[in-house]
Amino acid sequence: MATMKQAQITTWNTTPNYVEVPVPPTPANAPFVRVKVLASGLHSLVRLRATGTHYSATQLPHVPGSDGVGSLPDGSIVYFSAMMLPHGGAFTEYVDIPHIACTKLPTGADPVQVAGLVNPAAGSWMALASLVAQLPTKFTVTILGVTSLSGTAAVSVAKLFGAGRVVGVARSKDKMDAIDGLDATVVLSDEGSTDWSAALETDVILDFLYGWPALCLLKAVKGVVHVQYMQIGSLAGPTIALPGDLLRSKNITLRGSGPGAWTREQFAQQAPKIVAAVAQGKIKPYPFRQVKLEEVETVWEESAKTGERIVFL
Repeated sequence: MATMKQAQITTWNTTPNYVEVPVPPTPANAPFVRVKVLASGLHSLVRLRATGTHYSATQLPHVPGSDGVGSLPDGSIVYFSAMMLPHGGAFTEYVDIPHIACTKLPTGADPVQVAGLVNPAAGSWMALASLVAQLPTKFTVTILGVTSLSGTAAVSVAKLFGAGRVVGVARSKDKMDAIDGLDATVVLSDEGSTDWSAALETDVILDFLYGWPALCLLKAVKGVVHVQYMQIGSLAGPTIALPGDLLRSKNITLRGSGPGAWTREQFAQQAPKIVAAVAQGKIKPYPFRQVKLEEVETVWEESAKTGERIVFL
């Protein structure tokens, strides 16, 4: 029986093991195609799914990896999403993916950059492409958690969608000063002393933090225009206590951007555009560390401590 290597989690919130498993039968139903995986990013989402607490990961054993780049039987190189598979599945030699979840890479695209950047860019891209409504010309975007990889990618994404002003929010002013495209910054200090003046008038909030920073910003915005808040990540905490009078006193729409908030079909429509933006350098390239999948057991823990961003090959 033919076998293949993969990373596998058999107990939630543990380091994946590098194991040998049988190659599954070739998919018989037309919606699926076999992908030979070439590269897959160790995103924050991948780590969250591996804890068993993310709504998209519910079955064990779980194969980490939410997306990646691979080759089809005809030799085509594609970006693929494995988000809708019950067991996960990109940290493996072969994975069966619905055709609709595959996007052919443009000529000259760097597979590592595509594997590493499409997921971090997708939350903000899908929010602006599919969820917000009737934005004014040269609209203002405020990005909570702008120094995260997803937050930095969101600066490029916002500019591509026509933002005239982008405000970044994070703890490190030095890191924000190094991000191209920011027009203003808010330095997070603590819940009671952060100066929100640069973000008081905003059309869209792209939030990768949640927790107290999200609540403080929603309280601070003037609400003289329609504020469209998009919840994308929860790096600062999973919950907030949102007062009802805050929503009654301001023109605020609350939504989330993730699988479920948008459909597989909507993502399939946008994926070629996201891939093209990465391939063309319109979303700033990132110096990912490239590691062979066989090192997953060591690198998983090391990179969690250092914050280094990894693409497994």
